Amino acid sequence: MKLDAQLRDHSRQLDAISGHFNQLTSGVNNLYEMLEEIKGQEASFYSEFHVYEAFGELDARYNLFWQEANIARDRHQQNSDWAQFNNAIETRLHQLALDYVQTAGKFCENAPNVVAFCLIWPAINEEIEKAKKHLDFDYSEFSEIDFDPNILLELQEKLFDSYNAMSALGDNLIEEWEAFGDYEDNGWKDEFDGHLKIFQETSSQIEKYANHARSLFRTLWEIKKQVELTKGSIPLIGEADAITRIEKLAGLFEKGLITKDEFDEKKSKLLEEI
Repeated sequence: MKLDAQLRDHSRQLDAISGHFNQLTSGVNNLYEMLEEIKGQEASFYSEFHVYEAFGELDARYNLFWQEANIARDRHQQNSDWAQFNNAIETRLHQLALDYVQTAGKFCENAPNVVAFCLIWPAINEEIEKAKKHLDFDYSEFSEIDFDPNILLELQEKLFDSYNAMSALGDNLIEEWEAFGDYEDNGWKDEFDGHLKIFQETSSQIEKYANHARSLFRTLWEIKKQVELTKGSIPLIGEADAITRIEKLAGLFEKGLITKDEFDEKKSKLLEEI
């Protein structure tokens, strides 16, 4: 009975040592996988925040942990010395895991604003360049169509106000963010998202109104073109030619070949064509 109890106690101790080792390694690996997802995005502007430097520091701590963990595990597999294995876990591996997990955890806690900004900012820059093309008008010509250009000018001001506000927030984030420090966003994300919503809505309105204005200009151009084509299709006659034709018509009238009404009608048309 006493021997069985000792064996069970020994077995529990060995399980506890193995469990501690597995807990440390799985905790380290779980955080590593989370960071690999962030790293894999390779977002623009990461360098502005020194994110790659932070990844380098974390990778160094991760590699150091696994270097020591592999040494301790290999040594244990060779000599089955559980006491030595447990000592390595408690005196070395536990601290190395803690160094990595605490640092990586702080990074994961601080990084969301940086990741969000770095992913969305290139799209915002593309959108504002697209809006500039929509706003590329000769506004002096708007008097020719039924459209108030102030609509687009006011939207343009609103768009750039929101863009500049987001840019300023980005500069502030670069200045204040700490990869492993006690960074607090202080409502940064909410403020940024508020300006982003205004920016996106305004950009959509600019596209809508700009397309409407261009449609009106296109219709005006088509009307002008049609008038020019119509004018070009009406053959104009000279004054001498018209007089000659009228004289011929008078001769026909005198001979009784056409009536007075027919003579007057054709004479009137010839005079209009001069």
